[in-house]
Amino acid sequence: YHPTTTTTTAAISAVELSMEQIICAKPWNCEEALQVAYCESRLNPGAISPTNSNGTRDWGLMQINDVWRQAFPVSWPNVLDAQTNINMAWHIYQLYGWQPWTCKP
Repeated sequence: YHPTTTTTTAAISAVELSMEQIICAKPWNCEEALQVAYCESRLNPGAISPTNSNGTRDWGLMQINDVWRQAFPVSWPNVLDAQTNINMAWHIYQLYGWQPWTCKP
């Protein structure tokens, strides 16, 4: 099966729109948050980074680093769920702004 360009474009647009809605539902600057998410994961909620130089990995839409695992013991098993990942990112952002992310707006 080889989807047509139209089908692929429509599917990508729907996924991007869904990710945009989840990201922009938080009261941070929507454009900044979208820039960070696009740079970090290309808006892919299932993104998992290669191992970082310090042995950690980054997970999901906003690429939440392993160092946050203990801060989110209940949510961590769902880190690749877009809404859960954005909720974690929002909490981190409230504490530190964009400082923890490699990609900055």
